[in-house]
Amino acid sequence: MTLRLLIHAASLFGILLPSLPGRDLDEVSGKVFQVEAETKSFVLLKENEIDPKTKEGSSRVTVVWNEDTEVVVVKPQRSLEGIGSQVKARFSGLNEKSRAAIEKGEVFRTRLVRVYPEGHPGEGWSEDHTSLLTWLTPDFTDARHRKGMVGFDGRSIPVSLPGPNGAVEVVTSGKAEMLSTGFWQVRVWAKDQEGSLQASRLELFPIVDPRTIDDPDLPRVLVVGDSISMNYHEVAKAELKDVANYYRVDGNAGPSDRGVSCMELWLGNYREKGLHWDLIQFNHGLHDLKQLYDKKTKKYGKYQISIEQYQENLEKEIAILKRTGATLMWCSTTPVPNNSVGTWDGVTMGRRKDEDLVFNKAALEVVKRHPDILINDLNAAVREAAATRPEFADWTKGTDVHFWHRPQQEVVGQAVAQEIKRALDHRDRRKRPNFIMVFIDDMGFSDFSCFGGAVKTENVDRLAAEGMRFTHFYVNSPICSPSRVALTTGQYPFRWRISSYLASRQANRQRGLAQWLDPAAPVLARRLQEFGYATGHFGKWHMGGQRDVADAPPILKYGFDRSLTNFEGMGPKLLPLTLKPNPDGGKPVEGRIWADAERLGKGAKWMQRSEITSGFVSAALDFIDDAREQKKPFYLNLWPDDVHSPFWPPLDKWGGDRRALYEGVLDSMDEQLGRLFDKVRDDPELRNNTVIMVCSDNGHEPGAGRSEPFRGAKTWLYEGGIRSPLIVWTPGLMKPGSLGTVNERSVFCALDLNRSLYALAGLVPSEELDGEDLSGVLVGESRASREAPVFWRRPPDRPGFGHGFDEDNPDLAVREGDWKYLVNFDGSAPQLYHLRDDPSESRNLVESHPDLVARLDRMVHHWNGRLPVDAGDPAFRKPALPRKGQ
Repeated sequence: MTLRLLIHAASLFGILLPSLPGRDLDEVSGKVFQVEAETKSFVLLKENEIDPKTKEGSSRVTVVWNEDTEVVVVKPQRSLEGIGSQVKARFSGLNEKSRAAIEKGEVFRTRLVRVYPEGHPGEGWSEDHTSLLTWLTPDFTDARHRKGMVGFDGRSIPVSLPGPNGAVEVVTSGKAEMLSTGFWQVRVWAKDQEGSLQASRLELFPIVDPRTIDDPDLPRVLVVGDSISMNYHEVAKAELKDVANYYRVDGNAGPSDRGVSCMELWLGNYREKGLHWDLIQFNHGLHDLKQLYDKKTKKYGKYQISIEQYQENLEKEIAILKRTGATLMWCSTTPVPNNSVGTWDGVTMGRRKDEDLVFNKAALEVVKRHPDILINDLNAAVREAAATRPEFADWTKGTDVHFWHRPQQEVVGQAVAQEIKRALDHRDRRKRPNFIMVFIDDMGFSDFSCFGGAVKTENVDRLAAEGMRFTHFYVNSPICSPSRVALTTGQYPFRWRISSYLASRQANRQRGLAQWLDPAAPVLARRLQEFGYATGHFGKWHMGGQRDVADAPPILKYGFDRSLTNFEGMGPKLLPLTLKPNPDGGKPVEGRIWADAERLGKGAKWMQRSEITSGFVSAALDFIDDAREQKKPFYLNLWPDDVHSPFWPPLDKWGGDRRALYEGVLDSMDEQLGRLFDKVRDDPELRNNTVIMVCSDNGHEPGAGRSEPFRGAKTWLYEGGIRSPLIVWTPGLMKPGSLGTVNERSVFCALDLNRSLYALAGLVPSEELDGEDLSGVLVGESRASREAPVFWRRPPDRPGFGHGFDEDNPDLAVREGDWKYLVNFDGSAPQLYHLRDDPSESRNLVESHPDLVARLDRMVHHWNGRLPVDAGDPAFRKPALPRKGQ
């Protein structure tokens, strides 16, 4: 992760980066996040500040390694079992008594044994005599494998590990590249270098991946709790056996301010490596309500955390937790049985009876602002049990706020488990659905036969008959690259300086375009991948990597596990062979196009252009099988080259004119897509939990497809360029009665389609999107429309004249409700249409609605004014052309 991105990430969480110029830092510990192998760096997330004395530093910092960094792997274990017959070992935590025993050659105890099977050059006492490095021979006759003999100073001295607290760490050599796989804690020795740490030594501690030990058929539950949860943990876990995989954050979650600073650390970087939580129960309060106690006046003072700060902390925690996409459950603080006084960190503090109710009330005020969060009223459950059950007799008389005795633990643990079971039983039983996005290239609104087309598209029509058709759905650009960016990111593509098709490097610069989509954009596939989805892209990409732009990021960089593309993307690809009838009656004429695209990623395969959609479908079917074998939901882009020109239908569908060739390609594409649709339809599990969406990336090419009754075509801001047919098929999820219907009311766009898939998956976007959640519309539960207007800007290289139409292409457009307004950058040629009454945009109503025109004009220019300009705008300054030889 670059320092720039680190600063951005840190600012999102209100975290200050350290300012420790040139300082050597020893044993900075934490968890590894966001490994960037290219820059040889990772983000270290810690519980404590870097310097505990000065409290300077941050819980989030980037660590950089190089070839000189020493890397070792440290594997903790509970005994000396498996250790070689004689190894170097360091014995730590030695006190005066153990040191005296060593000097006398008597048996001594050690808190920690660090074993070096590969050897260690040193030997002897540490400077402070609290650790000893020497030889160790394990006692293989010891049944518990916790004894051995130490060779030191010419003597053999017996050693043993005490009770359950003694630990063994086995240290072997490692490589920093290991950080990219698995989950790790790390201890860093480093020098601060302008806000990042240049590591001289890394000690890597593996963290168990829950997926390797849990039941994959059960939901995964995480408990983040204060010290009470430590006592009911084992009971609750036993109660949930065969119901859920139950985990608890190690240690004590403590007060809520610690929860804010440590929540991301506790959750780990599981999301970015594909692991998810189905339910997270969290609680704070027991530590927050500690109060300073004045022994003279026998009165309690301020809370450790004020009520106001407590509520603010809970809001911050909830914001972090919601990004996991898990069902959240708030667990109220348990009762304080009597006034209690004790000492924490040398300060006399207390809890006053019934003050837990004050904190619970404050917490409820926060939690109830979030109706999606469930509430486990553990306080009420404990109070009820304490009033009637003998198990709580000692607890109510005492001053301890915990539940140390097994009968009490069972009552509390069972109450926790009961609420978790109820939450799992009553949650939406729908599994995380699979998504298939079929994004056709350059197809007109009325080309499918179910939308009025001349070609019988049987497979697509069957989807429509079993799903829903939408007639007021829009893409966010009338040309391919920006339209694809909008669907991919949920943000207007102009934010990312992509407002026309990506071409050569020079052509992109001259038009004011980026060379490729920035990988930092909020890609839906990446977010789903973090949430445990298998992700695959098969087909046209065209968001970077084409013509001479050979250094664009590979498709996998955007959150896809697998990809297969065409000549306009980086990575493995299918390239087109061509075949057409011989006008002289001989063998068909063979050819190939885009041969130079072989250099855009390894793994190019040549096949007939008329069959390439089938090649993408085959790869998609393999991907689905693999995802199911891994028991993962999947997100699949199937974005065919079809029906983009040049038109190469199979020989048996070869037509005469341009439109006939186009229709032959359309017919063949429908046949090839049928295998994918049948695969899902014929499998009950897939049928009941898969969403298939089919639409076009923009309007038809003039003279080929049709967009009746609309005006305009591809590249135009009239309806024929931006309105797309949309079919959504998901019979297992759709509202009964909606199958086979047509939604002619809901006005929405590809931005909203992107945002709605987050909601259907149970996820919250990690960044602000321009789309709105209309998931209810997609499954037939609502006929709502997007609340915000939809805006468009024409491609900078498509002013209109000379592209199939002898008229101006407006620069800007906006649809609000049933009204659509188009205008040029300079305010000229304003046009206003009422689309319900005039879908063909033939009656300009500017003169009769001046107030509406003025408002829409301000709105669209304000929207455009916040975006980067491109070459279509008179304000754009074109870069100078490179000189010859450059």
